[in-house]
Amino acid sequence: MADAADVPAGYGGWSLESDWPGLTAERDEVVYSADKLKKIAGELEVMLKALEGSGAGSLSHLAANTELSDQGSLVKGVDRWNGGSAFFDTLKDANREFTQVYTDVAARLKAVVSLIEVGAGIYDRAGQANLGKG
Repeated sequence: MADAADVPAGYGGWSLESDWPGLTAERDEVVYSADKLKKIAGELEVMLKALEGSGAGSLSHLAANTELSDQGSLVKGVDRWNGGSAFFDTLKDANREFTQVYTDVAARLKAVVSLIEVGAGIYDRAGQANLGKG
């Protein structure tokens, strides 16, 4: 057990012994930067806002520009063209699936941004507690 001189004051109740192997990250070439993580989260958040916005490439832009209702009434209005009707139904189903995938990507990206931000906060607190950095 470490003596009192080995135990840093800590931050928010966090502290570790100074000879704990996990504190020699440079030796193992495992170094995390909370600032870099926050920067990455910020860049991903910009992308997320673009997906959720109304500009080109956004989900609302995709939905508005892939609406097939008008074309469907034209295709279905042609008598005895079952192939055209079946093709249109396939396009409509594919569009619905693609839009759902796009929606899922936006939701997953939001979760990724949140997890990176939480991770950066954890590294900030650990650095403050153990190394006096923050």
